[in-house]
Amino acid sequence: GDQLLLQLVPRGEIAALSYLATDPDLSPHWREAAGLPVTGGRLEELIALRPTLVLVGKYSTPGASAALRKAGIEVVEIGFPESFDGLRQEIRAAAKALDADAAGERWIAAMDARLKTLKAQAGATKEERPSALFVFQDGTSPDGFATELLDAAGFRLPPRARDGASPLERVLLARPQFLLRVGYREGAPTFTGLPLPDERLTGMQMATVPFRYLACPDPASLDLVEQLIALRKSVLE
Repeated sequence: GDQLLLQLVPRGEIAALSYLATDPDLSPHWREAAGLPVTGGRLEELIALRPTLVLVGKYSTPGASAALRKAGIEVVEIGFPESFDGLRQEIRAAAKALDADAAGERWIAAMDARLKTLKAQAGATKEERPSALFVFQDGTSPDGFATELLDAAGFRLPPRARDGASPLERVLLARPQFLLRVGYREGAPTFTGLPLPDERLTGMQMATVPFRYLACPDPASLDLVEQLIALRKSVLE
């Protein structure tokens, strides 16, 4: 919900953002969030801020939402959109709750105009589209918003991207032309990190893309679409 507040509410009316809003690994709006109060999300912190409304994730603890409501604070749940249509719906729902319908429509219109422009720039017919697959720390993501970003950039999923196999086997079976590693906390690797094959052996084009554009669907994710279009054209044209 941080990005929704930043785009729909004047800065002076924002009591606090989540501490994640200022994290460049997670938030495409981290520069805009700089200088605003942040909170760790603990119930005591939120109540002490005395906000009139709190945006919470759909999968937040139900008990916390109930306690906020009991304290007289309006709570609005924000989901995780799986498509651009879903993103439009979430923006409109948040804008309505924040009494910012006009700002929400302007934001959606700007997103749609840019999306249309980028799709025109991508300019690839279905037959010309190279296959691509995002690979996160713990596996692949062949569905949802990430796939819509690939489509907007002129890519397609490889035919076997959804095969029921382990993450590494799925990559090797799918054999995408582009393997897009999603970079996250590069200085702090985890045990779930997926070992990737050497591009010299597989012939796949490999690139690393920022996780912040995939952490939460947002119109700013179109920055990634622009980067992917440039990558595809630099390799294939």
